[in-house]
Amino acid sequence: VASPSEASLLVLVSGAGRFKRAGTSRANLEHINMSDDEEVVQDMKEAVDKKCEPQCASFYIAYTDCAARIEGHDEGHCTGQYLDYTKCIDHCAAQQLFKTTR
Repeated sequence: VASPSEASLLVLVSGAGRFKRAGTSRANLEHINMSDDEEVVQDMKEAVDKKCEPQCASFYIAYTDCAARIEGHDEGHCTGQYLDYTKCIDHCAAQQLFKTTR
């Protein structure tokens, strides 16, 4: 059992109900040996986010306009516009992702 202070990652091997321990670095994650019978589970959210981008285009345009407007200035930020855009993407993606879990 890993202690809370240990910087480690437990990776669930799909279908086998076993755990493998790997360090937290990306290099260690890429070198986890998986046998042929173990399924690799892919995250659907990235693909769903891409599908939601057209629906949230107005928020993205507002963000890029803000970023262009403040570029080269020491003051100002576009946090509000960025958060509006990510909220739109997350809302759209959640609706699509949770359809499959109901």
